[in-house]
Amino acid sequence: FFFVCVPSFPFRLVRVELGFSETVSETPADKNIMEEPNINELPDDLILKIFSLLPMFKENVATHLLSKRWENPWKLVSDVMFDDDYESYESLVTFLILERLHLKLSRNYLDSDISFWVNIAVNRSVRKLRIHMSGKTLKLPSCLSTCVTLKSLILHAININVVPPRFHLLSLKSLHLLSVNSSGDETIPSLLQVCPVLEYLVVNQTKDDDVMFKVVPPWFCLPSLKSLHLLSIKFSGDEALAKLLEGCEVLDNLVVKRTQDDNVMIFNINVPSLKSLSVENFKGKRAYVEENHGFVINAPLEKLNFKDTFSNFLKFEHMPKTPYPSGTISPCIDHLELCTCSGGWANLLASILNDAPRLRSLKLKSQHRARYNDPMNLWNEPTVNPECLSTHLEILEWRQYEGTEQERNVAAYVLANATCLKMATFSTRCRNKYHRMLKKLKKLKRVSEICQLVFE
Repeated sequence: FFFVCVPSFPFRLVRVELGFSETVSETPADKNIMEEPNINELPDDLILKIFSLLPMFKENVATHLLSKRWENPWKLVSDVMFDDDYESYESLVTFLILERLHLKLSRNYLDSDISFWVNIAVNRSVRKLRIHMSGKTLKLPSCLSTCVTLKSLILHAININVVPPRFHLLSLKSLHLLSVNSSGDETIPSLLQVCPVLEYLVVNQTKDDDVMFKVVPPWFCLPSLKSLHLLSIKFSGDEALAKLLEGCEVLDNLVVKRTQDDNVMIFNINVPSLKSLSVENFKGKRAYVEENHGFVINAPLEKLNFKDTFSNFLKFEHMPKTPYPSGTISPCIDHLELCTCSGGWANLLASILNDAPRLRSLKLKSQHRARYNDPMNLWNEPTVNPECLSTHLEILEWRQYEGTEQERNVAAYVLANATCLKMATFSTRCRNKYHRMLKKLKKLKRVSEICQLVFE
């Protein structure tokens, strides 16, 4: 590491080490450390590394005054942060390369001032731009439309009133919208629509922010988006959420963190390309309500992380290919629907039963006429009877029941252990096997004395 003298007031030393930077007080021992080796003898690449690790822009600029040896390399520093604590922005023009620029603006500035600073970064091949405006309104700088190097944009605590008609972010791959508010109903969708090659989108709100997705228009589409993070986002309702996801044609990864004020009853995830889903839904204690709150998931998932202490409704229209993850939480689910098309459906059911102590209604259905080619996993009967079977399950509905050995084993287990079961309904497409299946089902033991067995 090195101690770098910064000629700012008050006088201080900055300790610079590869991987971190920190401020320390001056001591006699530090003077000895500075004497050897001589920092002026370092190569330009290492000097640039030292500059990039200095904590603030003013120290970065001021340090170049130490030596004529440093006069040119400091202009090549690629990572710069401006803060309102520093009054002068004119020195920005001295940089030859600006790969990353962070503008942290808490004061009131003219739109032309912000455009001027952003334009300097554009002319210096900026790749990552972050603008933080403490809740003030940003007029999107038109110069960004001509920037072919910008790959990442972070907008934080900003109001956007309008997206100019000819505004485009043609090279942008990554976008973060953090506490971004808008006045128009279609402002946020319009902003996303001008990013034709966007692959990574993070949207995050706080409880004080306005509804972000008020209207998702029919023309909305994100044809390149692969990863989407919806963190505490407020929608106008279920339809706005559904249309947002419908516009993500190649979405591979979805991360959802729900908020109590998201205005969504059923979070409908109908994304045929989705491989990875992570859900967090912690809204506090749940009061009993008649309406369903929860998730409908129709995606060929290979990775699932599901933690939910609020929802009472969960429906898998497309069976996940992934094993049910350990640590999954769903204590309030009282209605569960599963597709029985894939080979692992029975063991997924067993795992969910263990995690859903309040489950009252269970519906099983062969959702797709064409069965998958997955090998059939044998039913692993739970070693301990799930709490929901002992205390809550009242309704079993099984559509497209075909009477396979796997299905018979599951049906026998539920009927033999669901002590509160009131009705078990079975229907089948196989009319030629109807009477034989009916006969076998009638022979199965039913622990509940009030259970009615219905065949359709």
